Amino acid sequence: MSAIAIQPTDAGSVYSDSDLNVPADSILLLNDDILDLIIRELVSESKATAFALSQTCRRIRSRCLPMFFKECSLSVLAWARSERFLPRTLWPYVCILRISEWTFEMPTPAADSRSEAIPSETRHSAQCSYDVYPTPYLEVVLAQMPRLRTLIFTAYQRSKPQRMIPWSSIQRTLSLRHPSLEGLVFDLHWLALELLRSEDFVLDEASLALRAFHYTPHKGWALVQQREPTPRPSEARAVELLVERNRPTLERLVLPMYTTPLDQMCSGPIWPNLRELRLRGEYRAVLDSAGFPIPYILAFANMPRLRVLELKLAQPEGLEPKPIWPAGYPAATSWPWPDLTELSVTCPRVDDQIYAHLPSTMRSLTLQYTPHYTDYVWMLAARGSLDGRWQWPLLTASEMLGILRQCRFSALRYLALEYLDDDDEEELLSYVAQAFPQLTSLEVLRCHRTVNVDDSEEWQDPCAFVERICRPIVSLHLRTLALHLDLAETPIPLSPAEFDAPYNDDQLGSFYNVLHQVADRVALIFRPELEEIKLWRPDDYYIYEWRCYEVVRSRDFGTYTR
Repeated sequence: MSAIAIQPTDAGSVYSDSDLNVPADSILLLNDDILDLIIRELVSESKATAFALSQTCRRIRSRCLPMFFKECSLSVLAWARSERFLPRTLWPYVCILRISEWTFEMPTPAADSRSEAIPSETRHSAQCSYDVYPTPYLEVVLAQMPRLRTLIFTAYQRSKPQRMIPWSSIQRTLSLRHPSLEGLVFDLHWLALELLRSEDFVLDEASLALRAFHYTPHKGWALVQQREPTPRPSEARAVELLVERNRPTLERLVLPMYTTPLDQMCSGPIWPNLRELRLRGEYRAVLDSAGFPIPYILAFANMPRLRVLELKLAQPEGLEPKPIWPAGYPAATSWPWPDLTELSVTCPRVDDQIYAHLPSTMRSLTLQYTPHYTDYVWMLAARGSLDGRWQWPLLTASEMLGILRQCRFSALRYLALEYLDDDDEEELLSYVAQAFPQLTSLEVLRCHRTVNVDDSEEWQDPCAFVERICRPIVSLHLRTLALHLDLAETPIPLSPAEFDAPYNDDQLGSFYNVLHQVADRVALIFRPELEEIKLWRPDDYYIYEWRCYEVVRSRDFGTYTR
């Protein structure tokens, strides 16, 4: 089959199959479906190439525009300056609109149509969104984006919210009855901390039915640094009303645990369409009508179509971790989620019956702690104590092996583990390679059982140590490998008084060099399918982060990472 030639044409011309001037191998002879596949691949690989292709003729440009502008991110500065807003001609192509707050002090909106109708509310202590996201103009924008499916409010370079989305803004957005809008995301924003004047917790009977609702006011290390907040009554009521009102249609639900209406969610009628439930924060028990806790296997049994269950829940100090399906629980309990593909569990227990009942549909399994134990070590060194807030009952490698041996599925694609090393670590990793041969992504957070000594293998030759650890899993056809091996050279944070500069620069630079050497060694011993290596490292300011290394295989220079 001859290669497809891209023939540049006049921007105003459109080829048809009967046009005698079209070469036999022209890309323009392809139908729209095939052309869309080619453009989609180009956009994912090289946007510059896709942009060049879009300039060849009108037909190709018309196929490119929906992919170029499917997802758009706008700073709130765009609301204040019309010249920076997305041109109206592009509005019909937007499917995901992300409106982000970049700065702490926002400019005063210009005196145009988008600011005339902004209510002159008394400023709330959390600062309402009226002066940042003018609701009347937002309605105009949404009405002229016929393909819009998801609306996202977010903030960059923060882990804690600074602004509040008023309840009236939500009411007006849902009352638009937009033909395609189905998802609302409030990221790093508070939701209706208190009612403003003339607001009331009601929703129009004809309000938009949501299929996705995400509320994530806090992120990342903010959950490590401060205790789980207590919801204000209006915040909890707003979340409860949105969740319960959309119970028949919701497919994806992401909530912080402190605002999750657990009792209402678990005691009400069936969730007919819910496929994805992600709860984050601090563990809370679900209580029955008599006030006794019930296991999550029963609490979420009214979600029969669930495919993703993510429970990233920190374990409070002094409270024993609870299994999702306790051992010895009534035999009549049946498996409630036949289509489950992804499960994430914090504080896993060997005696939890859930692992023996996971279906063959499983594709992703995460057995890690929230926050990670590495975060705990960092905060303990930086602050001196954590006031007995949470606990990390780390499983040993042998206990983690006991959990995986209960699993009866083999088509897993993603596995994430966090454990304390012991004499069975090599056996654990060997079992991973044997039991889950189809893994394409593996994440291992390994913590030391004892304090490192200067004459240890990893101190003398960290690359050789890492190679020994990885040997049991080199047979896997991994594309991504993420590792935290708790190397002896990992820098320790300085005292709390020096929190603004938590690490010694020389130690940090030396450790980064060691990590690069480790990445090079890992790339050499794994199969050619390995594309990316991630190594867990302390950052200059934040707690920890993944340092990503791309695996390069060159005929001239061999295999290395960059």
